[in-house]
Amino acid sequence: MLTEVLDKLVSGAPETRELRAGELLFRQGDKASHIFAVDEGEIRLARCLSSGKSVVMHVAHAGHAFTEAALFSDIYHCDAVAGGKARVRAYKKKEILAAIAQEPTLALDYIRSLSREVQRLRLQLELHNIASARERIMQFLLLEADPQSLEFEVRT
Repeated sequence: MLTEVLDKLVSGAPETRELRAGELLFRQGDKASHIFAVDEGEIRLARCLSSGKSVVMHVAHAGHAFTEAALFSDIYHCDAVAGGKARVRAYKKKEILAAIAQEPTLALDYIRSLSREVQRLRLQLELHNIASARERIMQFLLLEADPQSLEFEVRT
C-alpha cells in the first residue's frame, strides 16, 4: 500500500492534521510542499472550472494517499476539502524526493505502489463507464476472478 511505502521513505513520523467537515487542506494554486495520506475520514479533490463551477475529481478515503502528482509540481492543481471530520498525514516532498534518490529499492517500491494506484483508478473509470448494471457486475467479477490481469511485476 502506498501509505506504507511513504512511511518508509521519510525519516520520523509525518505531520498529522485534523480537519473539520468542509475545511480546506489546501487550495488550487497553493505551493505544493507535501504529499498527503488519509488516516480517517475522506478528502475530496475538486477542481475549479472557468465557469466557476467546482468538479470533484477524486475522493481519497482512509488508507489512501493523494496528491502524488504534486511530487513534481510546484503547485496543487485542485482544492482538497474534508468530506467530514478527517485526519491526514503530511509527508514533506523534499524528504520523499531525497529518499527516492538515495534508496533505489524504496524508489522501486514507491513506483510499484503508484502504478497499482493508477491501475485501481483506471478500473474504477472502466466500471463507471459501463452503462448496464449487469455488464458492470460481470466485468467486475471477471476481473476479481483473474486478479493477475491487473497486476504486473517490476523486473530489475
